[in-house]
Amino acid sequence: METPSSSGSVLAETKVRDFTDLRVWKVARLLRKSVYLACTGFPKQETFVLSSQTRRAAVSVTANLAEGFGRAIPIRKTFSSAARVAAQSTNSEIT
Repeated sequence: METPSSSGSVLAETKVRDFTDLRVWKVARLLRKSVYLACTGFPKQETFVLSSQTRRAAVSVTANLAEGFGRAIPIRKTFSSAARVAAQSTNSEIT
């Protein structure tokens, strides 16, 4: 079923049954894949430092979103915040 949003555009309603249904998780997954691909182009001397740290930060984003989804609602905010911090860390490493 489609419903108009407050701005007048039409948005598709979707049920979120699992963390993989979350748009933010899907975007974070694309980020993770992009980071892994980008890290293959890092200089060899960065393989065990910058590359590893960047990959761990990108993985942390999706992991925190998934873990938070399985928690009680009040605790989800903690994992969402951790995911945001990991995303900022990833951004810092690749820019």
